[in-house]
Amino acid sequence: MGNAYSNINQTDSAIYHFKCGLSVLDEFYPNRNNKNYAKVYGQMLKLYFKQNLKKQANQIFNTAKNEIKNQEQYDIARYYEIYTKYFLENKYYDSASYYAHQALKLNLLEYKDASLFMVPSIHSKQIITPSIIKLVQSKAQALLEIYKINQDTIYLKAALNHFIAGCDMLEELMRGFSHVGSNNMLSKFAVLYEQGMSCAALLDKKLKTDQYKRIIHNLAERSKSIFYLQSIQQQRAMQFYGVPDSLVRKHRYLQAQLVFLEKNYHQAIEKKQLEDSEKWHQKTLLTYDKLDSLKAYIKKNHPSYYTIRYNNKPLTIKHIQKKLQLDSSIFVNYFWGEKNLFVIHYSPTRVNYFIVKNIDTMKQMLDSLTILVSTPPFTSKHAQDDWNSFQNLSHALFQKLLGSNNISKWPKLIISPDGHLHNFPFELLTISKKSVGDNQYNKLDYLVLSNAVKYAYSAKTFFEQKHINQKYLKDYVAFAPIYSRDKILPNTKEEINLIANKFKGQQYIGNEATLTNFHKVHQQCRMIHLAMHGYWNSETYTSKLIFQHGSALNNQDIYNLHIPAELVVLSACNTAKGIVLPGEGALSLGKAFQYAGCANVMMSQWKLPDQTALKLMGSFYKSIEQGITIEKALANAKRAHILHQDPLLAHPFYWAPLVLYGNHSDVYTGKSDWFHWKYFVGLSIITLLVLVYFPLKRRSQRK
Repeated sequence: MGNAYSNINQTDSAIYHFKCGLSVLDEFYPNRNNKNYAKVYGQMLKLYFKQNLKKQANQIFNTAKNEIKNQEQYDIARYYEIYTKYFLENKYYDSASYYAHQALKLNLLEYKDASLFMVPSIHSKQIITPSIIKLVQSKAQALLEIYKINQDTIYLKAALNHFIAGCDMLEELMRGFSHVGSNNMLSKFAVLYEQGMSCAALLDKKLKTDQYKRIIHNLAERSKSIFYLQSIQQQRAMQFYGVPDSLVRKHRYLQAQLVFLEKNYHQAIEKKQLEDSEKWHQKTLLTYDKLDSLKAYIKKNHPSYYTIRYNNKPLTIKHIQKKLQLDSSIFVNYFWGEKNLFVIHYSPTRVNYFIVKNIDTMKQMLDSLTILVSTPPFTSKHAQDDWNSFQNLSHALFQKLLGSNNISKWPKLIISPDGHLHNFPFELLTISKKSVGDNQYNKLDYLVLSNAVKYAYSAKTFFEQKHINQKYLKDYVAFAPIYSRDKILPNTKEEINLIANKFKGQQYIGNEATLTNFHKVHQQCRMIHLAMHGYWNSETYTSKLIFQHGSALNNQDIYNLHIPAELVVLSACNTAKGIVLPGEGALSLGKAFQYAGCANVMMSQWKLPDQTALKLMGSFYKSIEQGITIEKALANAKRAHILHQDPLLAHPFYWAPLVLYGNHSDVYTGKSDWFHWKYFVGLSIITLLVLVYFPLKRRSQRK
């Protein structure tokens, strides 16, 4: 009853019923040794603070501390948390930082004598809870606000260090949850990364040292594709030979045990079942010890496996720059937060970043432009307005998202999108605003005309997760189902015939294009081409591909497969669509194929007209046959379409939806392999003749 009246802001009635509850407890527990006392006092404390009755709150706090017998540290810490929240909301930042610090001292081992600026750390003996992360975050927020008042950088540095500690704890906590539980935790605390990056930006502006650029880079990378990275690390680690199956099984078992034990521990804490929570705590610590011992053994005896499986550190900026030097490319990394969009540019020699503040306006611009380009231009009743809007929006977004007119000097552009940007094709942005005739879409200065664009889920997944070389039985396999009697999707048969004329492989058309046949061959082929219906359900957040006889392959099914192809082309609708989650990106069909082990996946942001798809695919595979890299092959196909079409048919609706996600590996197959091999052998023979044969000939002539 007290809680009910509290929820409708009837303070007097709520307090009356809380006091009645205390009287009932006194009758049964005169020594006040029941845990419900702490709970009732905590509810009263929240209520008084909610009504801004600070004096009454202090009285309740002192009563609770002095009168409750066998007071648990957990309960006192909860009171401090309530104080912290109240003072933070009411802008008493010194008090908020003090009470958050006191609560942390009661929650964290080896932190009892810590000073206000000491950063909490984690170790295997300390189990992290969501409330501890919230306290660290609250303390960091209070320290940041104190800095804004007194401009003393010691508070700003302390705030940054606490935000980073919060991220450390969050990542540690997520390891003890299932995939769904980790997603929920990350959604709840993802703002920690943004808060840390904002602090680092303030310090960078004030102190102008590269240290804070590195922190911004590290936090942006740590926040992205967390679960995808863990998945591909596990896949790569399992492909190393020499690691006994018994060790892998034992490792999996201990990880599953930790998920189970920590789940029960957190549930006991939430329900205030202190005896049960202690039991689960001890079992969890024991399992951590076993896992630590196993990791130490693996590190000593199987270092390659250990390095791949447990390497969670982001790539350094220098490492990324070395990779960029190899092919004269530029990398742009995005972090989409609650308030800010961070844009980080990496070139072979420099790293710069800028912050877009008004993120709501950015989202509106992206939505407006996406609607414009995903609608056929011939169906619009407002062609002139659409033309003007497209020109304005595409160039304005180029300036906001890329911010540089010099970007065209880099032939290859790698983009790691985040948040709302996952559902947007950058290639349609215009670098400059040309003065051309109305509806002349073939005359615009699109980004794709100067840059071959490839997308990555993070720098680490792109540059470090190289595709492991594998022997393939076929260069390609293609599927094109028939969905009704004697009727195939328009042009799909021609589409896969284009591939058959260029590479050695197999086609499955009509009744042969079954899900059963797909399961037979999906591990055997270098390239997989799927020309079929694709569906995205925005209500259930699920997507699927439809094979012959209506059998469906949905994204959850794909996650459980192993598909080691170098390239998968999803010539189907909406295969890039998916719910966007923090630390994950868009959970699309294309992402599912990469989870399954595919190095590169071409997918579609919206429905592409069949005739256009046929031309684009023909041009794309022709370039692949010639040994051109896949991102350049796709760019060439789009460029040819733009420059050799009627002005309206050059509208981005017809070419922009196809996007390529992948890693740093590429695809070499078909005739181009033989051509490159012959070229290499021929060059080697010529070199050998120059270096060996002719000197020997001259020597024999002298003799």
